Amino acid sequence: MRLGVFRSLSLAFHAWVCDLPPLKIDVKVVVAERVSPSQVTYLDLSGNNITQVHPGMDTMTALEVLRLNDNRLHELPAALFRCTCLIRLSVDNNAIERLPDSIGRCTRLTKLSMCNNRYMMPLSRAAGGPVVC
Repeated sequence: MRLGVFRSLSLAFHAWVCDLPPLKIDVKVVVAERVSPSQVTYLDLSGNNITQVHPGMDTMTALEVLRLNDNRLHELPAALFRCTCLIRLSVDNNAIERLPDSIGRCTRLTKLSMCNNRYMMPLSRAAGGPVVC
């Protein structure tokens, strides 16, 4: 069985992830023979001027680290939080105003970084709640 670490995937994968032309992308996935979205564990789409995340990313069931820094995101789709293996999510330097309630499904999420966004922490969470930046 041949194992390897891939740093990029095909153009078709790029277009599927964000409905955009070819992107700067850093993907790490250990594979045996074929690459499928369900095998990706690390995905960095930072600095691509992305305005929306494809809701089909919920098929990336092994995703542990997702970096979407330095884009133009205003929201994250609720479907993204079906990726229950997510441990780290970084969306610094975007325009995100709120997080969907479905973020609660990501029980393994230990680091959420949201620096330089439009997000306002609800008062109920401000006292004693987790700091996101």
